Amino acid sequence: MDKVTKLLISILVGVIASLIAVVIISGFSNPAQNPPEGAGVIGSEENAPAQTIFIKSDGNVGIGTNSANEKLTVEGVLSLDEVSTPPSATTGYGKVYVKADDGKLYFKDSSGNEFDLTTYTGGTVSAANVSAGEFGSNTGGGDYSFPGNVGIGTTSPPNKLSVYENITGWVARIRQQNANGYGLIVENTEDTSDSKELFKVVDNTDYSPQSLFVIKGSGNVGIGTTSPGVKLEVVGNLKVSEKVLPGSSRLALSVFRTSQAATTSTSWTDVPDMTISIPSTWTGGDVIILYTDVTCRSESGRHNFRITIDGAVVARTHVRIMDTGDQHNVNLHYVGNLSAGAHTIKVQWKKVDGGTIYSSCEGNSDYCEARLSVASIM
Repeated sequence: MDKVTKLLISILVGVIASLIAVVIISGFSNPAQNPPEGAGVIGSEENAPAQTIFIKSDGNVGIGTNSANEKLTVEGVLSLDEVSTPPSATTGYGKVYVKADDGKLYFKDSSGNEFDLTTYTGGTVSAANVSAGEFGSNTGGGDYSFPGNVGIGTTSPPNKLSVYENITGWVARIRQQNANGYGLIVENTEDTSDSKELFKVVDNTDYSPQSLFVIKGSGNVGIGTTSPGVKLEVVGNLKVSEKVLPGSSRLALSVFRTSQAATTSTSWTDVPDMTISIPSTWTGGDVIILYTDVTCRSESGRHNFRITIDGAVVARTHVRIMDTGDQHNVNLHYVGNLSAGAHTIKVQWKKVDGGTIYSSCEGNSDYCEARLSVASIM
């Protein structure tokens, strides 16, 4: 090749190189700046739109966008190649990568701690790392599953849910707005003994917690005590503005009669309508039995009354009428233990001498009444 040919080839190569350089930097608005600012063509695929890079004077870089608000802003999908060996930690830097063995996205901090960003499963979820994006498993529909303790108002939650606040109002509120919905449920599926506390409210103002209210695993409730021995135990005064009604294991039975009854028998017979049957569901306990016949009258003579439980006499009294037509009140009572199971309580009477015995006044039910009552003593 002669010298002229070589010279022409050299000139042609230089021109081509200059044209390529002009094409590459022609998009930059300030190509002389270091780094150059503006948009520049960095390459293109055949029959595809040109791909651009935008470099701002502050060093921020935009790919596919000229709004580079961070050091690197990418408009579009960012594709990361999988790595078979995770990168080592670098002081002052965090690293994001995709593992080849599971295809998941990970973050490694400067201390070498690795976090699965697809399904976070490590450590306590508190106010600090929740704000940093370290959530639990996204179960869909806006629901998250937190593997560790959750703290609201604290970065060191000691329990599964810890809410700390220093305000004058309420710390937390649970509101159910569905008419067919429910409120709060606390389930105990393991231990139903009194050794476990299902729910507790304490006064910790003096740094020495005092129990205000507790529900034990057995269902016993204590107010002012941590060891209720019955379904409800209150240590302190109890004020009730309405009635205390008996439950299925308590007794409160009564029968009464306002019509007149009479007998001339000298043997013990049942006073009409003065019998109470205790059901077999009675669990046993102390009871009080009262019998009152407001106006017992008779022809002159002596008469006896008694209360029996299953035929056994538990109370009796004697009445003596001096003049025919006189009226007397008969009152009998018994206090004692009534064993569990069914029982029959009766009032009986008989005359010792004299004429007919009458129970209740005839013709005036406003003040004439015979009544038998039995009630358990709580």
